[in-house]
Amino acid sequence: MRDVTEADLPKLRASFEMEYTRQFSRTVPAMLIEVLNWGVSVSSRVPTPPTIGTPPDMGATDCVEHRRITCDLSGATIEVAVFERSGLPPGTRLSGPALIVEPQTTTLVSRDFHVHVDGADNLWLTQLAGEGT
Repeated sequence: MRDVTEADLPKLRASFEMEYTRQFSRTVPAMLIEVLNWGVSVSSRVPTPPTIGTPPDMGATDCVEHRRITCDLSGATIEVAVFERSGLPPGTRLSGPALIVEPQTTTLVSRDFHVHVDGADNLWLTQLAGEGT
């Protein structure tokens, strides 16, 4: 990388006029060129992340409490199990209805969904076949 110098101006003007002609089928004699926008494309090679294996099935875990909520499917008030997100190790599997709580968000697992925690600690919600609206 280097600074643009006075010696670069003829090539820049020629490139500009070539592109201007391509877009507008003409050039404007003695036109002053003003750069209004610069665009930069940057790329790099990103290494493939390591594969994370499937954790062993841990089954369900104990809930920390129960709460009453309005069911998103029926509109009825129901009692659901509440789980701390930090207490769900990889391999955990739960069925809705449930709430998974953490400081910044709460995930509702509807009664027509299962959730499992993968090897990267992500929550995967899967709708049960033939269920839902």
